[in-house]
Amino acid sequence: MDQAPVVSDRQVDGGERLIRALVSQGFPLVGGCWAKTPRYSKPYLYLVTGKVQGVDARPSYRMVQAAFDELESQWGHWQEKLDPFDVMLVAPTDSIAKALEVEYSHRHSPSPALQTDLLGGIVPLEGAALIYPQSWFTQPAPAAAG
Repeated sequence: MDQAPVVSDRQVDGGERLIRALVSQGFPLVGGCWAKTPRYSKPYLYLVTGKVQGVDARPSYRMVQAAFDELESQWGHWQEKLDPFDVMLVAPTDSIAKALEVEYSHRHSPSPALQTDLLGGIVPLEGAALIYPQSWFTQPAPAAAG
């Protein structure tokens, strides 16, 4: 069943900008997507990180806020500018993270759109999830010293 995307292209671009900023700062992310689940009334940018596994997530959210602060002057369009409350950091053991892992293992397209009512066959959705390519979450290797 085809679903309408839950966020605009500009929000997808804003999510990409935030992900790239966090990864460049060394914040360990392993995946991410925009999704709206029946549990919440709005879509969230779910970012998977081990930094919130079994610990207080507030220090990690402060790091996300710092990335937002640095991006303040770099948002390309007002619709691209995200709100820190649009972001949910989830541990790799969270159902969203497990569903993303399934999706990544079966994806052959770099396109972020996903038309489904079940993320990874696990998490029910309201609208299409927008999955960011897994390659975006890999920290670039440091340049060799010369």
